[in-house]
Amino acid sequence: MQKVEWSESYAIGVGVIDYQHRKLIRLIGDLQEYHQKKEFHDDVIDLILEELCDYTEYHFTTEEKYMEQISYSELEEHRVKHLNFVKQLKTFKADFQARKNDVTEKLTTFLTQWLLNHIAVEDVQIKQYITQGGGLV
Repeated sequence: MQKVEWSESYAIGVGVIDYQHRKLIRLIGDLQEYHQKKEFHDDVIDLILEELCDYTEYHFTTEEKYMEQISYSELEEHRVKHLNFVKQLKTFKADFQARKNDVTEKLTTFLTQWLLNHIAVEDVQIKQYITQGGGLV
């Protein structure tokens, strides 16, 4: 799998959210990189996973507060998607810590697909909402 990297096409035009998306993509890229190394160390992946879990929850809180501020009409639906993602991420983390086979490969695929799709489909709707005159910028 090719290492995921930030692209300006992911920008939604909200500085703090775009910055946090960049960091999440970097963390996923780091996870991919260490997974692809033949001699990767589980403790490094543990650290990346820990940071990814913590930062994801921090990011979702920031994003949801922003959506509240602009009275985003799809906030509750968006929040449910965030909660489901966090549950899935914690399951992957527990599986990795139990050293289940092939979990890192499945995890990196899941993270890459989910996050990039979420930004491109779900978060871009925040940009459209603002552009169409909803809420504050």
